[in-house]
Amino acid sequence: MAVGAVALFKYHNGISHVALVEALGANGLTVSECNYIHGVCGLRYVPYGTYSLIGFWKPPTQNRSGLATLPAPQSLASSNRDPQVFASLYDF
Repeated sequence: MAVGAVALFKYHNGISHVALVEALGANGLTVSECNYIHGVCGLRYVPYGTYSLIGFWKPPTQNRSGLATLPAPQSLASSNRDPQVFASLYDF
C-alpha cells in the first residue's frame, strides 16, 4: 500500500466505496473521500483492522515499452487483519 493508492471498502449493507490514501500510520491510514457522510468531502482515519476495508488498488504505471502494468489483486483474507501482515501485503 502506498500514498496515492485507492482504498476499497464494502459495507454490510452491500454498498461499495473508494477513497484516496493520503497518509500511512502505524495503526491505520488517512483517506480523502467524499460521500462517506452524504454530501461531505474530507479526511478520515481508518484503522487497518476495519472490517469494511477489503483491499487497495493503485493506478497502472507505464513501463519503458509504453504498456501499462497492473498490480495483482490481493485479498485481506490471508492477513487475518494483523496490522503487520496487512501492511506487508499491500506494499506497492
